[in-house]
Amino acid sequence: VELLGAVAKIQHVLGFPKELPYTLTTYAEMEKLVKSIHDSGWEDVNVVLNGWFNDGIDHDWPDDIDLIGRLGSKKSFKSLLSTAKGYGYSVAGKADFTFVKSDTLFDSFQAKQDASRFLSREVAKFQEVSKIWYGQIDDGDVYYLAKPEYSMKALEAYRKDAKSLGIENIAFASIGNALGANFALDAKELFKNEMGNIICEMTEVPEGAVLFGTVAEKDFVIGDVTVSMKDIVE
Repeated sequence: VELLGAVAKIQHVLGFPKELPYTLTTYAEMEKLVKSIHDSGWEDVNVVLNGWFNDGIDHDWPDDIDLIGRLGSKKSFKSLLSTAKGYGYSVAGKADFTFVKSDTLFDSFQAKQDASRFLSREVAKFQEVSKIWYGQIDDGDVYYLAKPEYSMKALEAYRKDAKSLGIENIAFASIGNALGANFALDAKELFKNEMGNIICEMTEVPEGAVLFGTVAEKDFVIGDVTVSMKDIVE
């Protein structure tokens, strides 16, 4: 079950347009949904939280976790986790470690050094694609394909923050359904499935194992992948 928290939307503050989180489901409402699922007799449910931190579904680079105030307090978020775990449900926080939404002076990402490269050696960046009609939005956001090593740094930071909140699982938003390569001249590896291999190597997962309903093999990953942080090798 995937629960959607917030999306970024242009809203007016004191007459000025500003991109802010737009609430879809608060933490308290998510807890009610989890209770409803349990009361309906469902067992062993995997709950995936999407759009729960850093401004929503199209979140900032996940090397730091900030809960969304418009969705509720930290107390209500932990109550959600406590309720789900009390029913024996697993809870995973969904995040994208493959694509970087922005490149600003004040974040840790610098496209020239942290983004992957095309065969032409140009920085790998893409226009936003509509989730409704699947076409390119010419005036939409630009996304960069991060180098695997840069993604790994964010993953480690995310893991620590998530664990401090009580989240023991990670749901990877792009790994598996979007394969990428890094053709920079100084790249150590050029495998199109490099990030998939990294995740498999980080976890004690045998070939052909099923991770939360997703088949993960040593040489490629299919679909969204959810991995328990208890399995990650330090």
